[in-house]
Formats: sequence, structure tokens, C-alpha cells
Amino acid sequence: MEVKTTASGDAYVLELRKEKVSVAKRLVGTLWIALGIACFIIAVILFTTIIGIIPAAFICLCAIGCIYLGMAKQKVTCPNCDRTMTVLQRTRKWKCTACKRLALINWIDK
Repeated sequence: MEVKTTASGDAYVLELRKEKVSVAKRLVGTLWIALGIACFIIAVILFTTIIGIIPAAFICLCAIGCIYLGMAKQKVTCPNCDRTMTVLQRTRKWKCTACKRLALINWIDK
């Protein structure tokens, strides 16, 4: 991990290598995303009925959780406070929840 600062000095620029995701993790992630999309479609169908509005809201929240579980994540250490956090691999901007410092992430493929 290479750490630089921006010209203004208010943010860090991290250059991180993407961790290689195994085939099994990709398969499980794809299944979680498919389950989330299916739940979302069911929630939309239920939302069109008056009786199904409340269950549709709950199912929609479950769908969002399933899609989040299916996305690739990686551990990142904050260069300011040395805390380890989990970020999505597609994240470009990340704010440390401990010290509130902004970090810009450049992902490098292996």
C-alpha cells in the first residue's frame, strides 16, 4: 500500500492492490446478488397492492442487505489512525469512521 497526500493536504491518496477473490467467493457473491434482485422484484410486486406495502418495505431492506453481502470487500488500514476498516472494492473515496479523515483510493489490479 502506497500512501500519498493531496496538494491541499486534507486527504490521503492510497494505492491499493485488489485482493484476488476465489471462485467460491465469487459464486457465493453472485448468489447473494441474485437473491437480492429477486427479493427486490418481489417487493415491487407486493408494493403495488395495498395489503403488501408493509411486507414489501421489509423485503426491500432485506434485498439491499443481500446485494451488499454479495459485493467484494477488502480490509484497508487508515494511514492517519492505523485502524483497519472494510471497504467495497469499487470505492474511490473513503472516510475513516474513527478519525474522519478522507482517503482517495486508486485500485491497482494484480
